[in-house]
Amino acid sequence: MIIEQSEKQFEDARLVGANVRLENVRLASCSCHAGHPDQRGENDSTRIRTGPGTASRSGSQITLPVIFEIMIGAPEPEKETDEAMLLISCVFEAGYAVRPGFDPTDEQLHAFHSANGIFNCWPFFREFVHSMAVRMGHPPAPVPLLRLDVKRTQPEQARLSKGHTRRAVNTAKSKRPAKQSGSQ
Repeated sequence: MIIEQSEKQFEDARLVGANVRLENVRLASCSCHAGHPDQRGENDSTRIRTGPGTASRSGSQITLPVIFEIMIGAPEPEKETDEAMLLISCVFEAGYAVRPGFDPTDEQLHAFHSANGIFNCWPFFREFVHSMAVRMGHPPAPVPLLRLDVKRTQPEQARLSKGHTRRAVNTAKSKRPAKQSGSQ
C-alpha cells in the first residue's frame, strides 16, 4: 500500500516531523465482525481503507487519530461492509510532543497527519488485525507494508520510464562478504 503526496505536502510533513516526537500510540476505538471461518474462500478479496481523523492540539501536544478498516470476503466494492466475511474497524491515536516555539500551520499538520501519522500507526493496525482475526477463528489476515512516496510530475515519470533510475540501481555492487569454505 502506498501513500502519495505532492512535493509540497512531503516538505510540509518533513518540517513537522523534524519538530515533533512520537510519544505514544493508543487504540481509541474498535469494532469487529466475523462470519464463520469455514465460509471464508481462498480467493476472498481484501480491501483496506485508511485516513486521518480530526487532529487536536493542547499546548505542546498534538493528537492525530487515524481511521482504519479492513474487509475480507466482500469482493464487490458496492457491497455493504456488513456482508464482509471479516470486518475490522479501528481508530488509533498517535500522540506527539511539539518542540517549543514550533507552531505548524493547519496545512503542514494535515500533510504530516495524512502520511506520517498513518505511517506511525500502521504497525499497530497490522498487529491488531492479525490478533483479532486469529481470536475470531480466522487465519491471520495479511496486511501489506506501507510506503510513503512523492507524486511524480509528468517529466519525472517520463525519465523514470526510460530506465534512468533502473540503471543506477542495477550497477550497484554487492557488499556481501564472500562465503568462506570450511567454516561454520
